[in-house]
Amino acid sequence: MELAPSGDNMWSLLPSEVIYRLLGYCDTLDVFAFLETCKFFWGFRDHDSLWNPIFRRLYKSKPPCDPIMAIRLRLHYEDRWMKGGHKVEAISLKPDVHHLFSNHRTSCAFLDEHHILWGTSTGHVQIRTLDDTLVWEAHPHNELIWNIKVIDNMVYTLSNGNPCVGIFQIEELSLKQIKLIDADPSLMKVASLPHKLIFWVFSITDDFIVVGDSLGFIYIWDVTDYKFVKSFATKKGGLFAIHADSSSIYVGTTDGLFVRYDYEGNELVSVDLVPEQQEMIRVIEVSEGLLYTGSNCGMVQIWNPETLEIISEKEVAEPGCILNELVVTENLVYCTGVSESKAWLSIMTTELDDVTSFDLPFVKETRTGRIYLIDAIPGKIACAASSLAYIITTQGDSKLQKEHSKRCIIS
Repeated sequence: MELAPSGDNMWSLLPSEVIYRLLGYCDTLDVFAFLETCKFFWGFRDHDSLWNPIFRRLYKSKPPCDPIMAIRLRLHYEDRWMKGGHKVEAISLKPDVHHLFSNHRTSCAFLDEHHILWGTSTGHVQIRTLDDTLVWEAHPHNELIWNIKVIDNMVYTLSNGNPCVGIFQIEELSLKQIKLIDADPSLMKVASLPHKLIFWVFSITDDFIVVGDSLGFIYIWDVTDYKFVKSFATKKGGLFAIHADSSSIYVGTTDGLFVRYDYEGNELVSVDLVPEQQEMIRVIEVSEGLLYTGSNCGMVQIWNPETLEIISEKEVAEPGCILNELVVTENLVYCTGVSESKAWLSIMTTELDDVTSFDLPFVKETRTGRIYLIDAIPGKIACAASSLAYIITTQGDSKLQKEHSKRCIIS
């Protein structure tokens, strides 16, 4: 029988199997707390003999090759903090056991106030409740899903590989697949690329599905019959962001350009953000006929859509922080970003006033400190970082919170 690790401790007289058996009856958080009481017990932390039975008991499943990491990812953390009159509660959701290391959540969109759509790194689309119960799942794509949009009763997905765009109709708490659009290289003669394309961004209008890729090409499909219309090359650089309306396509490039095109590929207006501020636009949203952008240097800006002149701007991040996601709703603007040591969320009005910012300490649990996506409905914000996904609820009686309660579902 194996003895416990040696040391000046009466527990060392017990066989390891006894300690493993005792801890196996404890709550997971209690086990972690117990292991942190002294160096002797800390020596047990990496033993599969301890974690495998706990994993089986909790999740009724065969343990993966790294059970302790899986259990950490599955823990139900709760963090609460106050800022600017708000009470913010973040609850981490629990990834599926079988997809812990291969099915990270990479995109999201609220389906309604009780359900959310998740896209995963392996091409799955899932409908889940806000407490993370799986309601429906399909596997329409072969690779990572970059984005999901909900427009009326339709859902659109953008994937890294083929098929690159999925079109679905919402039927209660499931999706009916209408069409999967393949990125057929023969349709994209303008690209003439010998290697794989990466489709990063897309936008949906009443007439077209507009997709941008990693090398600066734009592809257009008809939104009704899903036939390929045309493609053209942008000025230079890959595309970080895209937004299309009935007459124009707006793009932010990796070379720091903000450009407006027509549907023939003609450049109408171009703004170079690099010379003065070393800026790159990462997100483009629209509200009340105005363009909102988020840039890598932590600026949120409002633009005239015709002239691309800045109407208003607000710096929402500390120096050295990068803004990587932005959502505009009826009354509020949400943005998230990262620095080397933390992640943060900022909430402000659509006039870029009353900025309230929160550090997001729970993101440290992901070991990446990055927030990849965000969506919002009244009172709730969804985001994901690495293997973990979060629902953040805000409560408070400030002016900002009162406006928050008036917002509608966004896509």
